[in-house]
Amino acid sequence: MSGANSIAFLEQSLPFSAEADSQALELIVGRLLQELGLDFPVKVVYGRAEDGTALESGFRRHWWATGEDAFRAALQRKKWQAHTLAGDAGLTGLLTARWRTTVATVSSESWRAQLRQVQVPGAEDYYRRAFRAAQQAWTRAARWEIHGDVASAERANPFLPLAEAFRYGAWPLGCARSCVWVFVVGKNDRSAPGPELAPGFQLGLECPKARIYASAEFEPYGIVEAWKEWLCGMGWELIHQSVDENNGPPEVQLGRIIGECAGVLGLANPDPDFGLPWWVFQELDFAGSRGTPVMLAGPRVPRLQPMAREVEQWLETLRRRLSG
Repeated sequence: MSGANSIAFLEQSLPFSAEADSQALELIVGRLLQELGLDFPVKVVYGRAEDGTALESGFRRHWWATGEDAFRAALQRKKWQAHTLAGDAGLTGLLTARWRTTVATVSSESWRAQLRQVQVPGAEDYYRRAFRAAQQAWTRAARWEIHGDVASAERANPFLPLAEAFRYGAWPLGCARSCVWVFVVGKNDRSAPGPELAPGFQLGLECPKARIYASAEFEPYGIVEAWKEWLCGMGWELIHQSVDENNGPPEVQLGRIIGECAGVLGLANPDPDFGLPWWVFQELDFAGSRGTPVMLAGPRVPRLQPMAREVEQWLETLRRRLSG
């Protein structure tokens, strides 16, 4: 696709808006793998939405804990390459503007209406997660497109075939057993169960410290600072820091930081359609899966927070846990 056609695709297409058979999906994901520089067979698995939720959780939590997933690692490298190329070319401002524009697209009423149309009772978790993941694919594809005028095969946009897979209702989840696994809600393929992935961590506090991790969106610095001051007054350190993606995948770095905290405080509200912001959801889910207590307090500052008393009680529980 040319740059113009690619942007048009992102603006006009929706997740789960078309259907394709396994062979077509294998070709689409095969093109994605080729553009990522990977050589793995594609395994398309059909099942119930709850099967997909469990499979996605396994891949994602394993990745956060270990960083051992060639597919997710390659996607991360390409995502970070878009940022480094933009910086080298003096296009960081354009990249940010393209991201903001696409965020508006993937949060629009057309996306919301599509989510409401495709999800079914009892399967809300799966479709919310899938649409959040698709939002990431669309915004990453849009950021990569600022390099579309450069005729170079190594700069082909790898996130367009990823977005195309989501358009057909397919979710590429990760690499295991020398295959890239793709999940589609549909008939239950009993001959192809998902892989069993070790979580990569031990339950409980590995590094118990009087430290809380703040899970918030990227830009609410004033809110985080207000909570930091409030918690400091009660003897707690609040951690909310950017990671250096030159040093590796952010998920793995964040997983290590969470592992050194006594609890995770969520400072965001769920969207009525899409649920929690994707990064906040992942941080809270990863913490909960490894036994780290979580509290969703919302984005307001503590003095305006009606849940402040509940947070104080939660902190007291954490303190007893640390001392025990």
